[in-house]
Amino acid sequence: MEWFKVLSVMAFRACCNHRLITTRLRWHFYRPFFIVEAPRSNL
Repeated sequence: MEWFKVLSVMAFRACCNHRLITTRLRWHFYRPFFIVEAPRSNL
């Protein structure tokens, strides 16, 4: 089952990288949502 672990790690890294890239590119669009949801998330 080593291949399953390798695929899981690769998929996890790809997902993280994709989220980071999209967050940077669309930060201007999501900024109001982050400002509104940030205090709620911290609580």
